[in-house]
Order: sequence, then C-alpha cells, then structure tokens
Amino acid sequence: MTQVQARDEAGIKDAVRRFIATSMNGAHVDDDANLFESGIVNSLFAIQLMTFIEKTFAIEVEADDLEQVRALVEIEGIDAILLDNMVPAQIREALALRRNNIKFEASGGITLKTVRRIAATGVDFISIGALTNSARAIDFGLEMTHGN
Repeated sequence: MTQVQARDEAGIKDAVRRFIATSMNGAHVDDDANLFESGIVNSLFAIQLMTFIEKTFAIEVEADDLEQVRALVEIEGIDAILLDNMVPAQIREALALRRNNIKFEASGGITLKTVRRIAATGVDFISIGALTNSARAIDFGLEMTHGN
C-alpha cells in the first residue's frame, strides 16, 4: 500500500524530539515511549505535531498501482508520490492525475538501459538502484600526520 518515506530518519526523530521538548516544557521522549499513554501528548498537541511535521518535512508516499495514485492525489499535504515498478504508460497516466503541484518519482526496476524511456514520460525524479547496487567497491586508506 502506501508508506511515508523518510530521507533522513534520524534527523526527523531529532527534530520531533526538539519540537516536543520545546512545546511541552522540556519533556523527554525516547523511541519506545507511547506519547498518548504517558500523557505527554493530547489530541490538540498531536495536531500541532502533525502540522509541524508537514511544514518541516516533505511527505512522499509510495504507490504500487494507478488506483493508489488516484486516491493519493486527493490527499492534501502530500508533496511527492513514488511510482513503484510502473511502466512508461502507467507513469504517463499517473502524471495526468497530478494535482496540487505534487511531484512524481519513478522507482523500481529502472536500469541505465531504461532510464531514457522513463525520463521521456516527464516524471519529476527517477531513482536508479543500479547506480549504487552494482557499484564496485574500492578499499582505500588515508593517513594524516600533523606537520610541524
């Protein structure tokens, strides 16, 4: 189905912790805390937190098919939709559904041989796993010495 993608999960967690600490007079939140059960968060604060997250971070969701794209373009606040494993015809159809300046990213199954065809659809972003998945590793060292 859909999932929110965090480009920098540690940065998001840190920003949310700072927001909670500032808003809740220094309350400390660890990763395992249930914010509602602990009493740290009530519904009004939850709305404030969601608003903070929406304004601070881009929200990108994943769609596996055009039915999901149709539903997602109706939701306010989504910044980008990742089109997972879609062929060029599906990507074009998804782009025709664009609303509210939503960006589209094509991902999954894209290779250096197929990237030009995907780019021709007009998609905003393309992720190519082959750039990192098949990269050869190199082992190197760097020594630094303090000069006089």
